[in-house]
Amino acid sequence: MVDSIVLKLRSLASDPTSDVEELLSKALIVSRKLKIKKFRKWCDLELEGYADQSLPEYRKFKGQLKVFNRFHGLQPFMIRDDWDERITAVEINQSIGEIINSLKQDGDRFRKELPNNVKHELMEMQDSHAKLEPRVVFYRTQLLGILTKVRSIILNWTLKLEEDGILGEGLKFSDKEKEVAMLVNNYNIQNMQGIAGNVSGASTVNQNNTMNISKMNFEDLAQYLMSNKVAFADIKDLKDAVNIDPIPTEPNKLGKNVSDWIGKMIGKSASGSWDIGVSAAGTLLAESISKFYGLS
Repeated sequence: MVDSIVLKLRSLASDPTSDVEELLSKALIVSRKLKIKKFRKWCDLELEGYADQSLPEYRKFKGQLKVFNRFHGLQPFMIRDDWDERITAVEINQSIGEIINSLKQDGDRFRKELPNNVKHELMEMQDSHAKLEPRVVFYRTQLLGILTKVRSIILNWTLKLEEDGILGEGLKFSDKEKEVAMLVNNYNIQNMQGIAGNVSGASTVNQNNTMNISKMNFEDLAQYLMSNKVAFADIKDLKDAVNIDPIPTEPNKLGKNVSDWIGKMIGKSASGSWDIGVSAAGTLLAESISKFYGLS
């Protein structure tokens, strides 16, 4: 069904360069048409911001406590673990649009404002005569992780709709499709696992997804990598590397830029910034990229 809104939404969700705000808006339309209330509420919150609503785990992460030295710039500030855990907790309740606007700013570092009383207590802990201003910083990649998670959740949702035979024609759904959507109770965020990962906070990598990657189909490769928690920014970097490198003819002779990208990702695995073991990371990337090039 060429004019299926669900298939169009799936295609948009699997494109790592698509606009996440547009993606959410279209997902909201589908969820409203099908009267899927929980998913509709999630779309609304992502588009409008969470305010005083409970945040999903993917919008929470740990920043780094620093002090600003006018001669040496930002420097680490070490405090007790229980203090550090509380003070460096970052919760992002802004709308997706606001997050996207923040990402358009120059620089890779953002700042969480600390209450004045907390700043004062932290400054009193310093041994030096000159009291340095403490601040909590977090990074562009952490904000990009929110966009990647939202994209993955919508992708998994559209795949589930497709599995249940709910495709739509244009912006319309048949009475039968609406009836199926109302009878099935697993279209909520807590159940959007698999490709989306466990959105309630588990950090295991889903390596059991079928590797359905057609030769030279980057959309298939991107979908598979997203299912294994590769960040949107990293997938975009791989796409650039693939476009620059010549097409390899042997699996062990990939282009320089793609090989460098694989090395960078294994480094992220080793440092813990990509939640997958080093040996598993090497195998996953080598096999998926080889399949993309039609070498396996």
